[in-house]
This record gives sequence, C-alpha cells and structure tokens, in this order.
Amino acid sequence: MSAVSLFAVVLAPAEAKKHKKKHRKPPALSISDATANEPDGSSTVPAGFTVTLSKKSQKAVTASYATSPGTATATDFLAKSGTLTIPPNTRLATLSVSVKGDDFSEPPESFTLRLSGANGAKIQDGTGQAAIVDNDSGPDADADGFPDSKDCDPIVANPPGETECFAATSIYAVNQGAIPTGARVILNNPILSAVTPDHQRAWAAVKSGDVNYTSTNYSAIELDLTAAASAASLTVGDRVNVLGTVADAGSGAVKIAVKSAPVLNTGEAPPVAVTLTYANLLGGGLFYNGVVVNVSGETIASQSGGNWLMTDGLAVEKTIVGTLPTFADGRSFTAIRGIAQTAGAIAVLPRGAGDFDPNPVLTGLSLLDSCVNQGDTNEPALQVVFDVPAQTDTFVAVSTGSPSVATVSGGGVTVLQGQATGNVPVNGIGSGSALVTATLGTASFNQTVQVANPCVP
Repeated sequence: MSAVSLFAVVLAPAEAKKHKKKHRKPPALSISDATANEPDGSSTVPAGFTVTLSKKSQKAVTASYATSPGTATATDFLAKSGTLTIPPNTRLATLSVSVKGDDFSEPPESFTLRLSGANGAKIQDGTGQAAIVDNDSGPDADADGFPDSKDCDPIVANPPGETECFAATSIYAVNQGAIPTGARVILNNPILSAVTPDHQRAWAAVKSGDVNYTSTNYSAIELDLTAAASAASLTVGDRVNVLGTVADAGSGAVKIAVKSAPVLNTGEAPPVAVTLTYANLLGGGLFYNGVVVNVSGETIASQSGGNWLMTDGLAVEKTIVGTLPTFADGRSFTAIRGIAQTAGAIAVLPRGAGDFDPNPVLTGLSLLDSCVNQGDTNEPALQVVFDVPAQTDTFVAVSTGSPSVATVSGGGVTVLQGQATGNVPVNGIGSGSALVTATLGTASFNQTVQVANPCVP
C-alpha cells in the first residue's frame, strides 16, 4: 500500500464524522395546550403550558413567548411575554399564565401562548391554547347574569364570613338610602348614559319605558370602574348588569364600586335630557344627581383649569368630555346638556360636542354684489355671517345710512335654524353709495353698496 493510500484510509473516518456533525438536524420545539378552572372573585390560578424538545441538546435552547387574547381578554388573564430557556441535556420546561376570577356566568373562554424566534431548535408546534372553564354556571332565576348562588336576600351588608354575596336592588333604593354603604348589590339592566375617556367612571340610569322606572328623581347613579372587570369595553348606550358595593361619594351622595358589569345589549339611546334651570338644580338636592339634564339660558362668566363658571353660579366641567370647546367669556348658550352633579357644588358634565347649543355671534358682513341697479328690489347684495349655526331662527338688524340711495327690506334678515349665513335683501332707490350696517348684540359690521342706473360690469 502506498503512503498516499494509507493516509487516505487513516483520515477517512474522522472526515465522515465531521461531515455527519455538520448536518445534524436541530431538535423540534413544541408547546402543549392548557386548561384552567376559573377561580372565584379577584383571585388567580395558573394555566400551565409544557414546552418540549424532540430530543436533548448539548446547548441551551431559547425561544420568545407571548400571550394573545381570544374569546378571553385582558380581564380574564394576565398578559405575559418573555424568553424561555431549556438548559442543556434537558427536554422539558414549563410556562404558566395567571387566570383571573369573576362572579358571573359565561361560556368557556380561551387565549393562546405562542413561541417564536427559537435559537438552537426548530419550532414544530408553536401555539398553545388555554381553555378557561367557568365556575359560575348554575340556575339564574332572576336572569340577572349572575348565578343564584351569588345573590343574597334580604338586602344587607355582606354577612360575616361571606365574600361573594350580592343582592338585587334598584338605583332608587340605593340613592334614597335604603341600602347601607358596604352592601353588595346587583343593579339589573340599567343603561350607561356617560363614560369618562379613561373608563374609570360611568353613570347608569333607568329611563322612561323601563320596567323599574318610576320618575326622573333619583333615577341615575355614578359607577366607580377603577376595579371593574371589562371596564375598558363599556360605552354609552350599553345595557348592563352591575355587580358591586355601595360606597360613599361625598356630600350625601352614594355610588357603586363596580366589580363587574356584563353587557346585555349595546347601541341603545341614553335617557332623554330633562330640561331644567340652575335654580332647579340648586333647589332639587340629590334628586337630579347623575341624571342627564338640559340646562337652559347660560352664559360664561369665567374660565379656570379648562372648566367654566357661568354667570348664575353653575359650573361646567370637562370631567367626561375631556376638553371643553373654545369660547370666550360672555358667550351665551341656548342650552348645555350633560350629567348633573348636585352633591356639593352644582355642575353639569357635558359628554361631547353635541351637548353645547351656543347662541351665534355675528362675525362678518360680506359683499356679494358691489352694485345694485336703481329700481331693483330685494337684491341679495350682502350676507351676514355667524360663527356657528343658529340654534333657532335668529334676526339680524341691517340698516343703511342713506335711505334715499338704498334700503333693506324688513329692516334686516332672519338666519334660519341650522344655518350660519343669511342674505340681506337690498333695494336700489337712487344713484350713489350707501353705508350698510349689520348688528347682533354687541357685534356690528359695515359694508358700502353702490346704486347705479345701470350698474357697469
């Protein structure tokens, strides 16, 4: 055997082994499904997932993981993400996600835990699904969305040793002091009339036509949503079942510290605003606290911190709308709508731009035609301009300084409700120029009109 052939025979096994290592397939990475039985109240339980390698690896294997909602949302489990590490020469690792409890019956829910970006392994099955099994199912005789085991009668403060006891009652009973603070209650089927932008507060009401409606007085109540499940999804027009605790709201008023408020229906019109004056609110005590009201005849006296103080003492606050529209002091309103606050300082909390009916301000007198033919009548040569559409038909006085040259029919123009402009009817009497003046309140504007026979283009 030659030296060359002997050398080849000696090295061939090592080269083959090296080649085999180079092409060894990485282990496959998979994640299991999980099941968790929903706990009671505010407690949590783990949903456990097992992550498995198809075979051991001499090096550590890592992968990123993150939860994503399904029928279960952030109110049902604690979102989780991070990096998983499987140590060398092992095949298993576990991940757990906390499942939250609640107190109302609901169908089975699920969320997923996904693996991605594996290093040292190839992901074979990277999606694990967690099933949450409801523990609140059972008879619901009063159809309030909560099993009978969570209801209590008679209406009393939470009995000693009982942590999940709630009693059906009405907004009227709570507002009139028939229910003590600390009592756990259920309000059946009120409608949400307002929700703050941060979903920390809301107002619920009963309205005309509801089975349990008796009158406007005491028909609404504030909801404290800071600890409520699914609060972020609540919106105006939702019909809900409210489960919570009666709490002191200050100045003699009460509210509900909400634990959960499952939605029954959506998209319904909130209660119609009750038309009142500041004097009505001032003398009504807590009758209208939380009620949607329409306060007429208001004028801004001053502004501070984004809120308004009106000339009669009413406060208009940005609590719900977030930012009040920009108007100068002295601006008057046909009406302002919103949630009445009569515990302590008397205030209205508007809910949006549609809750303001500002009276228009005259902002200009425009020239549509610089010349009117002598003998023409009701020529629309001028146009008055408002800053906002008129809330009602609004008359603007218009006169000329030279009635021998031009006059205005009717002494002005009526701007129709919903319109922001109105054409001024000018009559050409004699040749020359006439100064025309439009006046509304303290605002006044002038234009000069020519009258000729005929007008030259």
